[in-house]
Amino acid sequence: MNQQARTVKVTDFIDPDDPRVWLTKPFAVFGKVAGTDGATAFLSNRDAAEAGVDEPEIPGKLDKIEDYFRIAAESEFFDAPEVIFPEVRSCTDCKGSGRYAEQVCPECDGWGEAEAETDQNTYTVHCKTCDGKGSIAEKGSERECPFCKGEGKRWHEDDRMQIDGVPFDLNPGLISRIDGAKDLQIAVIKDDRLERCIAFKCEDGIGLIMGMRDAQKGAAA
Repeated sequence: MNQQARTVKVTDFIDPDDPRVWLTKPFAVFGKVAGTDGATAFLSNRDAAEAGVDEPEIPGKLDKIEDYFRIAAESEFFDAPEVIFPEVRSCTDCKGSGRYAEQVCPECDGWGEAEAETDQNTYTVHCKTCDGKGSIAEKGSERECPFCKGEGKRWHEDDRMQIDGVPFDLNPGLISRIDGAKDLQIAVIKDDRLERCIAFKCEDGIGLIMGMRDAQKGAAA
């Protein structure tokens, strides 16, 4: 049971590190404060003018975003059932330490591929030391791991879950943003423009979360 209702915030739905500037900060839609990271979007009940938030400078995209929120609002909602999340696992980036800093992989010198030799040929192979990333976690770092927020455990990119009434797989990290929200309802969107997407609404606003397209891949963009 939830002891206190969760407040759903626009800042949970933006990515401050994304190179696309309009995904890094809240913006105004229908006079309200909104935000998106490409896999989720949230339109809050907060007044944009009072919050000092303006319309985004993204020519051609604002109309589409407004249309998506209209589709969400017109969906058939039902009360969200209790959500059962998968167990968190040891963070692979910090090796469960909760501390993380990157260093260039000494095996491949940051290329993600290493050279292998036979008597006849020299060829490149996927670097097993860094799993092709080109970097590895630096042991003993004092910096908090950004992937698990210092916890040492987290959900992984291939973790999936389902909610009763939702016919496709969902990312637990995305669903955790709304779990416990007051008066939470969800809906399966039936519109080709938002394939494999759920809508949600709660006391704080309305939003969208993309379903997963492949059990081995990340969220749909």
